[in-house]
Amino acid sequence: MTFNACIKKHFDEAFGPYGFKKIKSKYPYWGRMVGDEILQIITYKNEWSMKPYKNFSIWGGVATVYRKKIDLDIAPRDQTWMKEAGAVYQMINSYTYKDYDSDNSYDMNNELNMEDRVKNATEMASKGLLQELLLVMDLKTSIDFWAKYDPQLLNILSFDDFDKIREEDEGVVLFKEYNLEEYILFKKQQRLEDEKILLEMYSQNGKRNENEYYDNYKRDCSIIEKRTIESIDIFRNVCENDNLKLEIANIAENYKKNNVQYLYEKGII
Repeated sequence: MTFNACIKKHFDEAFGPYGFKKIKSKYPYWGRMVGDEILQIITYKNEWSMKPYKNFSIWGGVATVYRKKIDLDIAPRDQTWMKEAGAVYQMINSYTYKDYDSDNSYDMNNELNMEDRVKNATEMASKGLLQELLLVMDLKTSIDFWAKYDPQLLNILSFDDFDKIREEDEGVVLFKEYNLEEYILFKKQQRLEDEKILLEMYSQNGKRNENEYYDNYKRDCSIIEKRTIESIDIFRNVCENDNLKLEIANIAENYKKNNVQYLYEKGII
């Protein structure tokens, strides 16, 4: 059995029952739609290794038809909006790998070893990544997913210049789902969560240089506060400007039209 055949077998077994299917692409993407607006993807990336061993990791993420461009014709290694399964597991388990076997290295000359590692990797992904994807049921829970795993996708600082919006940015969804008061509350909660994560991360570094860690923590918290204020100001500016609101609504519909057509061609819709 080839590695690709092995991946297909175990991805189909582990993720197929939840609606994930192989997408029409030369790259190994398994996807499912949640409603008609949300795409969920699971894939794998080859990692660095030395012969006769090979290594890989499983990744996944959430995209909506309201981003500038969904592109499944580029390699998984070039996608910047997906999270590695082990990192997801670590985040939902207080930054530990307890009960998580992250060894995905296999002997390329040993088929039994290869299948064992692929089976193990899909089982581990099912414990964390898959469970988090299953919590995403609408646009608001999509926002929750990005806020937890990739807040940069929710960046709206570029909305003062639409040409700066990246293909993977999901900021348009915020204007669809939140009014100003709801967005301010969301950003305040996100700021508190980001500061909590920072504290946990710096705490993992031990007590060797407590003053330096504390100074870095304060510096990063100041950056978060500054970006929070800037984002709220931009959101308020849009809410108070009917022309901007209309422009963003038109952008959202244009993105949706193009992405729905693309997903239809890929056989996912």
